[in-house]
Amino acid sequence: MVLRAAALLCVVASLAAAENVLDAMRNDGELSSFYQLAERVRLFVVYSESSDITCFAPTNEAIQRFLERFPEKQIEPTYHVASLNVAQDNLPSAVPTITKGSPQLYLTRGEDKMFFVNNARVIRWQGMTHEGHRQKLYVIDDVLEAFVPTSGVTPDAFDFLKQPSIYDLYHRLNFFLSRVKMTHEQYLFTEDGFHTYFVPVDDADPARRTRVDMDKFVVQGHVIKNRCLFTRTMGNETYESAAWHSNVRVELSLTNQTDSAEARDVLFVQSNTLSSEPQRKKGVVISKIVKPNIPVKNGVVHLIEKPLMVVDTSIKDFLQGNRHGRVDDFVRLVDYSPDFQRDLNGNQPKTVFVPTNDALKVIPRSVLDSLKINMSGLTLLLRLHMIKNEAVSTDEVLEYGSAGILERESASSRRGLRMSVGHGEHGRVLTVEGGGVNATAVQSDIGTTNGVIHIIDRVLGMPSHTIYEKVSSDPELRETKTFSQQNGWIDRLKDMGKRYTFFAPSDNAWHDFKLENPSEYQKLSTDQFAYHAGQIMERHLVVGKEIPRAELEHLKSIETARGRMGVRNVNGKIHLLWQGREAVIVRADVQATNGVIHVISKVMAGAQGHYFGGHRAASVGRRVLARAGRSSRTLGGRLSLAVALSMLFPLRIGDILFGAVCDAPPWALQSPAKE
Repeated sequence: MVLRAAALLCVVASLAAAENVLDAMRNDGELSSFYQLAERVRLFVVYSESSDITCFAPTNEAIQRFLERFPEKQIEPTYHVASLNVAQDNLPSAVPTITKGSPQLYLTRGEDKMFFVNNARVIRWQGMTHEGHRQKLYVIDDVLEAFVPTSGVTPDAFDFLKQPSIYDLYHRLNFFLSRVKMTHEQYLFTEDGFHTYFVPVDDADPARRTRVDMDKFVVQGHVIKNRCLFTRTMGNETYESAAWHSNVRVELSLTNQTDSAEARDVLFVQSNTLSSEPQRKKGVVISKIVKPNIPVKNGVVHLIEKPLMVVDTSIKDFLQGNRHGRVDDFVRLVDYSPDFQRDLNGNQPKTVFVPTNDALKVIPRSVLDSLKINMSGLTLLLRLHMIKNEAVSTDEVLEYGSAGILERESASSRRGLRMSVGHGEHGRVLTVEGGGVNATAVQSDIGTTNGVIHIIDRVLGMPSHTIYEKVSSDPELRETKTFSQQNGWIDRLKDMGKRYTFFAPSDNAWHDFKLENPSEYQKLSTDQFAYHAGQIMERHLVVGKEIPRAELEHLKSIETARGRMGVRNVNGKIHLLWQGREAVIVRADVQATNGVIHVISKVMAGAQGHYFGGHRAASVGRRVLARAGRSSRTLGGRLSLAVALSMLFPLRIGDILFGAVCDAPPWALQSPAKE
């Protein structure tokens, strides 16, 4: 019995050893479509039976997507086979295929253990030995679009510029080719290595082509040297272009402008001229990728809609050119405001913040419809997205801002904009606050002939978040968020059934409080004193009423959830007063869907010992008062007792009253029942 089992295992092992890549695909249901194509190709079968090979096999789903996207194209099985065994732990940069002319496939290591072949990602693999030949089967998530040269010789980038038809592509590239020759930059396109080229196709309008000023730096700005980057391997990183000199520095990056309504990715490349000679315009230029991922002998070519680095479009023309793109909804809104359209015209510099389609989708349709028939209201809203007579870029915010913040008046009467620059995962991030809404630039510094455009993820002046969400995400309110989260106090600010006014201390305010009261600050951070943190927060909250800054200007006091605060208008600045503490509103009217936030400069909490040094005394006071509630007959007697307690502990009378009386149970403050 044991011998029979051993013999059976030997047979199974022998069969497994005999399997080649074609057999492995036949036995893999997820690869049945590619197997049916491959088994009909004699060259594929011969190599699988008699050579060391590596096969990159697309899944059935990948093939279906490819055929839907390119119904006229044929899938070439031999373009998916390399004539060597590719080891994952010793990955070459490129491998030749068994297709005519041996065009290369480029391999790029991903963030995980898997890698990319051209623009397809390896999702799993299998190794095998067939009659002494080592073979690999890598399963990929996309079909490798075959670029097989008609001449049988794979072109370099310059050869491709001269003759794109070598790949059966018929885009005209004559203008860019002429500029490469005129500037003597051919070497960039012929040198060996693995490079990335962005090549603009000819403009259909000859008059526009003649207006494009393209010197050698502009040509260099279309090349990334020593990196072979397909669209998926380029990611969100920023790359130095070949135009990287002391007087001109140009970065290149990929941007995905697909919005939620689009089924297919819409990819653009952008150039950012960081510094240059005075006569060269700085800023971002965006160009749509019309044909990506074309492999050539020395890298990869992406055909783009127009030249990079060349700023030749006005703000109005940029918006019209993106009418069917990701800012289409904003452009259509502008159609209803002739006054704002006139604002966009003219050569004077300006800055425009343009919300994406997704940003506008958050606004209820009924609200947008109402705006369209309220021309004055719509114009005010649109003008909140513009700064007149100044083109404010990210660099200007960093250079001229105070403490990283730059404030400017918008084109909407008396309504300001507050800009800051932070650092995100992929570099600098511009944020702008206007009309109580904080927006982040998803694409900043787009250069135009009459200003700069920043594409943002929110509509300014149209709140879409609760106070809870605002506090949770505001970079200046991190400390307020931390303390208000204790015991879930902040959760009440999610309530859409009430209106709130929240005077939120800034992080600087908490820093000052920490310096003044270090031990109290430390205790506030613990669960043991969460109750006191909640008391402090309640003193900053008005429940049931939304009080904008304009109304505060005329008030003398306000009633918070824990006591009254004084209000003063001092030379146009709103001051809040409580027990000797004075705070100034440093950011007003941060609008939310359930109220308004005013950011203030001080924490409205008592002096040292108010909560914590006297915590034990207040606790004792409560117990004594509780006993007094059973024996005393007058409130005055209890208050006298509180005064007496103040002599026992280092506290002000007000502290004892606050800790022992105001927080005493209701019965302790009621008149005694008659016997």
